[in-house]
Parts: sequence; structure tokens; C-alpha cells
Amino acid sequence: MVKIRDVGEFAFGLLLVYGTVSIIFFGYSISIINIIFLLGGIFLIFESILKHKTAILYLSLGFAILVSTFIWIITQKVSLLPLDILVGIITGIFFLIWGMLTRLGFLSEK
Repeated sequence: MVKIRDVGEFAFGLLLVYGTVSIIFFGYSISIINIIFLLGGIFLIFESILKHKTAILYLSLGFAILVSTFIWIITQKVSLLPLDILVGIITGIFFLIWGMLTRLGFLSEK
């Protein structure tokens, strides 16, 4: 059985995942911001379960956001200038840097 260490964080992650999936399911257009919210909800769920593995979670979230943003750019044939694309790229790079600094010990894992 999985031990949930932070119930509030787990509930907020479930809320983000459920809200994003229901918005996509009920026919609203899918965008890169929806994908970032979905990945953020999954991140919060995993972080509430794996409390002391945050460096790996930050690295994997940053990598997932960057990959999904670049897949979105390729499939939708958009430029790098729209705000949602810039938010995706900046967020992905931010989480990659945060994960590397945490893994190297410059930031705490709390």
C-alpha cells in the first residue's frame, strides 16, 4: 500500500488532473497549458507520495514539459513566440535547472 505523506498536496494534484481531463473530455480545445496543468497535477501526486525524491521529480517534470512543448510545436506548426509556448519552454528549463541544483546539493529537498 502506498503511504501518502501530504494529503493536501495529493488532493490538489488529483483536482488538477481531474479538472484538466474533464475539460479535455467535454470538448474544449486542448492546448499546451492544459498539458502543463496535467503534468503539474501528476507531479503533485508523485511528490506527495515520494517526499524525499524531489530532485528526480523536478528533472523528470522539466524534461516532460520540454518534450511535450516541442511535440506541440512540431504537430501544430506554430512559432516560438506565442505566450503559451514560451511559458512551456521557460517552465521546462526552470524545472530542469531546479532539479539539477537540488541533485547537486545547492538546494534542499524540502
